[in-house]
Amino acid sequence: MAPCIKLNSLSTKQLTIICSLIATVITIGVVVTITIRNRSPNLQESNIQEYAFKIKSTKPQWIQFVDEETSLVNAFNAGTKDDSEPIYVCRVNFGEEILPGTYSSKQASCKVTYWFYTHEHKEFEILIAEDHSIFVWQDSKDDNASNGALVGGIYASKYDIKIAKVGRKGDEQIGRVELTTNEALASIGQHEHSFTDYQVLCLYDYSLL
Repeated sequence: MAPCIKLNSLSTKQLTIICSLIATVITIGVVVTITIRNRSPNLQESNIQEYAFKIKSTKPQWIQFVDEETSLVNAFNAGTKDDSEPIYVCRVNFGEEILPGTYSSKQASCKVTYWFYTHEHKEFEILIAEDHSIFVWQDSKDDNASNGALVGGIYASKYDIKIAKVGRKGDEQIGRVELTTNEALASIGQHEHSFTDYQVLCLYDYSLL
């Protein structure tokens, strides 16, 4: 057993030295502890950041269509037209307005409607996502269609435009929801037509909006 030191037998100078040594040891211990904690990763924060990154990576994106060599690997297959040809959601930027429409590899253009006619544009964007399960088509009469609708464009009046799909399987077209009438506008031949029976493109997880 280590011998005990009687403090009352020590001089003031010796007591001062002992107190200084004790204070130094305590300070070093605190600094080391703080350093170790700072260097240790916060697992909860790491998990949150990783989860946030995964959520961010699943969000839909619009990419510029360059030419026929543009990859359609992640392009969202929105339906089919004649001959079972897949169709994709595209949009054209007019500056003050952005209008969604239909793209297919055969036509090599984005088909949109305005001023009662169908127009084809060579410069446009295509909707893509790594995981297509985030998309869901909701019936226009379903309340979820208004809650989770994906914004596909904008009017000059600054109102958002929802993406609509009309027709039956094998003969489908992508258009937009008209704000004033709440009807879908899409192309049939060379003309713009309105539809009361249509679907709205929504996100399965509305928190991704």
